[in-house]
Amino acid sequence: MRCWVLVVLTVLLAACSAEPPPRNPWYDHLRPSGTPLPKQGSGSLGLALTEVPKLAALADGLTGRCRGVRTLNREQVSRLVPPGVPEEVAAAGACQDGHGDLLVVLVKDRTPQVQRRYLDALVRNRTLWARDDRMPLFGNGFLLVSANPANPRQYLLAGLRYLRCGEDIGRPMVRTPADLDGCVFADERLTQ
Repeated sequence: MRCWVLVVLTVLLAACSAEPPPRNPWYDHLRPSGTPLPKQGSGSLGLALTEVPKLAALADGLTGRCRGVRTLNREQVSRLVPPGVPEEVAAAGACQDGHGDLLVVLVKDRTPQVQRRYLDALVRNRTLWARDDRMPLFGNGFLLVSANPANPRQYLLAGLRYLRCGEDIGRPMVRTPADLDGCVFADERLTQ
């Protein structure tokens, strides 16, 4: 009996003292060291990324699948970027390897307008809420649209968030007030 107790204690002790798996350093890439972030709005999502190559580096660092970027022209932006957003796009690209995640830099200081236009498009067409291929993850001055169902988890761990509004924000989740009244940036997407 004592032998079993010693074995169990040894196993428990080994499990408790094991090192946790290494954390991806890109998870902290958007969080400035020593500078507190605002408590609400797109600024609360971390550092602003204002160039497609920087978004590509972030996407590649998080997923390992964005080493090359294809620049998108206005027609492609209108077709691929979520509704309501194309009017506010400063630059856009798509990862050439992997599944082709969309990388979108927004016009400076226009994030609230993007949120409003996107929300208006969702109100007009509720089926857009459930489309995996068009659900953007918002950052500070940019958004990413993942074409791979596995990538959003990596993006969420880095601090990007979905925009959710209205009564759908009642469930428990990590959330921060968005730039629009009645909306939040959330770590969970709507599944209607």
